Amino acid sequence: MNSYRILHILSQTGLTGAEVHAITLCEQQQKIGNEIFVISENLTVPWKGDFTRRPIHSAKGLLRIQEIFFVAQFIKKNKIDVIHAHSRASTRIAFWASRLAGIPLVSTVHGRQHWSWGKKLFDTYGERIVSVSENIKQHLIQDFGIKSEKIVPLGNPVAFPAYNEEKRNRDIFLGGRWTGPKGENNLWFLKNALIPLVLKHPDYPWKISISLFGLEDATAEIKSELARIQKQFSNWQWIETFLPRPIDLYQDHDLVIGSGRIAIEALGCGSLVFALGEASCHGLINAENFKAAVLSNFGDVTTENSLELNASEILNTLNSWFNTRNNSAESKSSPDNESFNLTQRKSLAEKTRTIFAVEKIAACVQNLYQLALVKRRCSYPIPILMYHQVVDKDLDTPHKIYISKKNFKKQMSYLHNNGFTSYHFKDLQEIIATGKSYPQKSIMITFDDGYLNNLENALPILEQYKTKATIFLLADANQRSNSWDQGQVPESALMNAEQRKRLAAHPLIEIGSHGFHHKKMSEMSNDQIKQELVESKKSLEQEFTKPIMAYAFTYGILPDQPDHRASDAGYQFAVNTDQGGLHWTDNLFSLFRINIFPNDTGLKFWKKIQPWYRLYYFWKRKK
Repeated sequence: MNSYRILHILSQTGLTGAEVHAITLCEQQQKIGNEIFVISENLTVPWKGDFTRRPIHSAKGLLRIQEIFFVAQFIKKNKIDVIHAHSRASTRIAFWASRLAGIPLVSTVHGRQHWSWGKKLFDTYGERIVSVSENIKQHLIQDFGIKSEKIVPLGNPVAFPAYNEEKRNRDIFLGGRWTGPKGENNLWFLKNALIPLVLKHPDYPWKISISLFGLEDATAEIKSELARIQKQFSNWQWIETFLPRPIDLYQDHDLVIGSGRIAIEALGCGSLVFALGEASCHGLINAENFKAAVLSNFGDVTTENSLELNASEILNTLNSWFNTRNNSAESKSSPDNESFNLTQRKSLAEKTRTIFAVEKIAACVQNLYQLALVKRRCSYPIPILMYHQVVDKDLDTPHKIYISKKNFKKQMSYLHNNGFTSYHFKDLQEIIATGKSYPQKSIMITFDDGYLNNLENALPILEQYKTKATIFLLADANQRSNSWDQGQVPESALMNAEQRKRLAAHPLIEIGSHGFHHKKMSEMSNDQIKQELVESKKSLEQEFTKPIMAYAFTYGILPDQPDHRASDAGYQFAVNTDQGGLHWTDNLFSLFRINIFPNDTGLKFWKKIQPWYRLYYFWKRKK
């Protein structure tokens, strides 16, 4: 993995989840060999690295222009490779500074964004965007028209301590700031759920902790109400200074009420979590609502505000928790009893730790830096051409997924004579890993299915013009013909095991996976899709004793979250037919391929290998 000189820019005036997110990421990036610089108006979380204090939050007008030039000079002086912004104010400065300095910008978006002309006209988030939840990604797409492939939802990075199953010493922790919608929601919860629960069990020795974080900036009404409640329940633990790293606090409590990072850290520590956020209330997190809670960052962001608070329902949930925790007779008949057991807590903790582990998220961010640097250095795309059969004479079929041997030779001759360089997917991986550039006239040749005529007709032509190609084979070597095309395309022979081995051994040929039996993923269950991806890769690697880096989705049909599915299965790339980013680095798991038809000769072929072709294609297809 490459190491970089990274500038993180924040606009902190007080502690927020964005600052904890950024510094947690910085620490891990530093640990894996990067050199980290931080510029911010202030820092609350301890940071041992390089820090420069600048008026990022308060910079407006002429002062903002001054800060843009300062940051641009800072980048050049310190030889920064990439800049990472963590707030709206810092993004405004980072965007123009990165353009002046000629380096890529990656932005992390932590919540809903205010509309502005800058975002609409200039896309000031830079080359790539990290969103802390899927719902933020959808918000950016719907409200600002940002391309989907540019946004990667990764979540909040957390350095979790060792999991501890010991009994908690305290009962309930209510976290979150007291400003804005969160403050109003916290006050409502305190008055309508928590206090009624305590009064319902007056003889129980309650140990409750309340965070007063952000109270100094809260409304007069909230301050007044909290002062009254604090006086009434003076035996509670009222925490005036919210710890920057409060994981130990969560580990000590049985039930934590909060959203966003609070919910994530508490779940990972094995606490029960009641997710109450700015935009929605998921209630007690369990196996059924965990996925929805992750999408909304545990209640903080929804595509439409869906906050509904039902005092009686919430009180019933809290009472069920209390009865179960204290082994009362009522708990035996409680429908929520399963939600509170240790097994489910541990399962949710493991899921949370897997998704939000700082090591995993930092590695993903590092990969985004690599892709952003490649795109910044080489802005031109690499056309990926898609072939199927190379035949001696035309086929009688309305599905024109073949090309004549004569035309294929003309096309390869044209590419060779006009100085095109051909690439395998392993070459793309090397470009990403090393950051090296590639020539503007670059091309990729791919074949699907593994027809015998690829070996007999295409390979000699590829050899003649020294052109590399990737063949996406079906993992089932016993498949003898294109039976999936029955009645639509004439039957054609596929290579047998010995012929596949001959082809795969050729230095111009790279093998990719096309699944097992050429089935549509839209007709598969989630488990079947996972098996198709994982087992086909494993089977082909055993057959050819070489790594399989790329997957071709059959029929160009993508499953939900194709990038996660392909990545989790161990692929570095995945290709389809008619969707994907304008640049190949935009989404490595949805690479746009250009279908080559029998009549693609002369001007038609020339058009399809131009850098602007896919933009023209998307415009023509209204995509």
